Amino acid sequence: CGIFSISELEYHLDSSRKKYEHLTDMGLLHMLEFVWGNNKDDFKSSAGHLTQDQIDYLNQHYTSIGYIPLDDNVYLVIYFDSQQRFGVVWYNQDDGVVYDDYLEPLLETSQAQYGLCQLLAVIPFITTNPLFEDKQEQHIADLADSN
Repeated sequence: CGIFSISELEYHLDSSRKKYEHLTDMGLLHMLEFVWGNNKDDFKSSAGHLTQDQIDYLNQHYTSIGYIPLDDNVYLVIYFDSQQRFGVVWYNQDDGVVYDDYLEPLLETSQAQYGLCQLLAVIPFITTNPLFEDKQEQHIADLADSN
């Protein structure tokens, strides 16, 4: 999975890296771009889903620590909000739910609701139980609620 160590972060944050290896910063949308090798324009204002102000807001208010690939098209991008609560953005490059279901609600209020202990419980669940369907996040929430 793509949960970075400090040395990996230093490597990827180095601006001299090739485009596909370079992480602009640890902002949520920058991580979403990074998981696709900075080769998609989905999270640019020119794509028409978000304004530049919204993009800046999401990158400034939500810090990503990495991602978990579920298959070739689906990633869970892990983030923390300003209250140090944990959340995930489910991103399937083949559907559009990332904007309506995840990013637009984050513009109103943080959707993060888990602490570090729950994060540690959720990561093994995700990586050992590949349930490749929309609503994967409900399985994560159910597990976290049971702890």
